[in-house]
Amino acid sequence: MFDVNFEFGQGGAERSLKDGHLQEDFPKVEFRSKDCPGGVGWIAEYCGDMFSYFEARFDAPTGLTGRDGSEVNLFRIMVTAPRSMSPKAIGRLPVIAGLLNSFYPKRLQN
Repeated sequence: MFDVNFEFGQGGAERSLKDGHLQEDFPKVEFRSKDCPGGVGWIAEYCGDMFSYFEARFDAPTGLTGRDGSEVNLFRIMVTAPRSMSPKAIGRLPVIAGLLNSFYPKRLQN
């Protein structure tokens, strides 16, 4: 399952990704950065009891605000896959690599 959206993240992509996982009940979350054509993406890879997860966030200042008035400042990709698939393998799927390489935040500012 894929969830791709723009959203608000306190402190930008890296901080919101790490802070968001402080509350989670996953024993081991691996964080890393990835250089992509559109900039640095911050990635979390982890496994739960039933699923494997791959999440990427990019800083994406859009100039838009949400219903609650918060700035839409992140581009987020969240992938949920069967537990038998490793999170690193998810990130190597052609469709995920394509999403990571297709994001160019500078285009949003024009």
